[in-house]
Amino acid sequence: MTVSTTFKNDSETSQKRFEQFTRKALEKLGFKNIYSTEDRNEPIKQMLDFNGVDVVAQDENGLTFLASRVIQKKSYGRDYENFSFRSKRPTGGKTELPKLIHNIKSGNPRPIWHVQTTIDENEESASVTVAKTKDVISYVTSHEPKIKTTDDGTEFWLAPFSDLRRAGVELKTIRIDAKK
Repeated sequence: MTVSTTFKNDSETSQKRFEQFTRKALEKLGFKNIYSTEDRNEPIKQMLDFNGVDVVAQDENGLTFLASRVIQKKSYGRDYENFSFRSKRPTGGKTELPKLIHNIKSGNPRPIWHVQTTIDENEESASVTVAKTKDVISYVTSHEPKIKTTDDGTEFWLAPFSDLRRAGVELKTIRIDAKK
């Protein structure tokens, strides 16, 4: 997979992977009428995206919002079994972690569910993990942060799946085969 350097390319690649893997997993988990907010030409989708909402769907309670991250494993092997939240940008711009914390406290629209899709190196299968956003954020803000900094200086706070499970956070994980 070629590493994309523009938002447009990143968005298109993520959207393709979402359709290939994440949508299938969400349908298996009972979500219906699944819509992406990635279309930058629609103002309502832009507003939802600004609040961290990447997907709108229906679950057993009605309309719900989801945050979705799609990543691909690299051959040099890292631990991909975690949710990650951008907490600092090199530009100093506002990131998703403070926005989520603010939106949870104020009751603003926000993702109810967090989805992490990790595509295997061969791009033939993926692991999709889902948890309630408020549970993951509660864990992140009440524990010593596990921080990962990328080469460009972007900082992420990590919430390892194993730590979340030990803390009692319910995670649902589904394996998806691209050929099925």
